[in-house]
Amino acid sequence: MSQAMPTAWATFARRNWSKAASSSALAPKTTSASSKIGTDASFLLHIPLTRNSNFPDSMTVTWHPRLISNLLTTVFAPKMTSISSREAPQATIDTIITFDADGISSHPNHKSLHDGAHAFLKALMHRHSAWECPIKLYTLTTTSILRKYLSVLDAPASIIGAILTKKDHADFPTPLLFVNTPREYSRAQRAMVTAHESQMRWFRWGWITMARYMVINDLKKEETH
Repeated sequence: MSQAMPTAWATFARRNWSKAASSSALAPKTTSASSKIGTDASFLLHIPLTRNSNFPDSMTVTWHPRLISNLLTTVFAPKMTSISSREAPQATIDTIITFDADGISSHPNHKSLHDGAHAFLKALMHRHSAWECPIKLYTLTTTSILRKYLSVLDAPASIIGAILTKKDHADFPTPLLFVNTPREYSRAQRAMVTAHESQMRWFRWGWITMARYMVINDLKKEETH
């Protein structure tokens, strides 16, 4: 039986890309939590949470992109409909980070978030084609099943892939590569076991032990239209 589990995308208000990756938010009642990130407090973290029957945690349900877009609009572009086409589109964030089109594990919820993010950005830019989109979209790269469970052994392939990928060194660079230290890896494992205890099925232990995503993650900036 599926449940409407709280769903969230970590959202950061961008202040200094050189300190860390600028991030932004989604989360499908909404509760907003804020906390400072890092020792230099260069980012503010906002995580909207929601319990919504339209977004059940299920391997068989696809979330409608329009519903995700509407939610993102409410949280991050509340003035969308009132802004003239002669003005630049406005948003309270500047970056969205989510899954790529394959959803890492082909999870329909993950793939829906990707489609919903694109639907949101398309709606944001409607009537504003002469302007640059104020939000950049970054996605987490899906790998083969073999690489997915290579843990730290996947690092060379990920690093080489990042080196060979066409670079963009602007304010919103791409690609981005994140590597956890042993301490951060251990912290991520504890978070999964404690904060997400209800989702700790037998196969999750394999994930938090062997998945390369516990160690290394690469993000790519996607074009939005």
